Amino acid sequence: MLPKRRFAERLNRFLLEGICQVLQTAETVTVIGNNLKSRDFFLRAHIWVLATLIPLLVRMIPLRRLVSLLTPPDRMRLYQWIGEDRITDLVQQRLVAPRNMRRRFCLREGLLVFHFLRLSGRSAVLHFSVFPPETDPIRLHAHCWVTLNGQEVSKGPEGPHSIMFTHGQTSETHR
Repeated sequence: MLPKRRFAERLNRFLLEGICQVLQTAETVTVIGNNLKSRDFFLRAHIWVLATLIPLLVRMIPLRRLVSLLTPPDRMRLYQWIGEDRITDLVQQRLVAPRNMRRRFCLREGLLVFHFLRLSGRSAVLHFSVFPPETDPIRLHAHCWVTLNGQEVSKGPEGPHSIMFTHGQTSETHR
């Protein structure tokens, strides 16, 4: 039996390599009945698979390790042909009615948007923050969001918060 980390690393590598091979062989094919290129179809499928796996991966892998696994190498630009608005729209369409991670929607959305923006060649930054205990003294509340060139791509935190972890800058910041 493989340790959890090695399993997740191999799964992520398998998914990325499989999608890359499919995109290289199916660039000009269109999906019958739609006016979408097959690349858009495979992007939707990639988003669907990863969105389905994220609740499992969050339980199995520590957050910092998971974020580093979801950060593709800079040379891997599978989706450079698609804009950031389209990526966020596709991720939000997939996450319309979540069955898992309902209270952690921002984490799931942030991880997906970050991963696919990085796969499109953009230098997205993933932020994690916590809210002061005065909002709810019993539970710790946190938020996750993505920025691109200093602009929020996913919804940022409202109210006072402390940034705990930032990933994706040229000099990565861990607080």
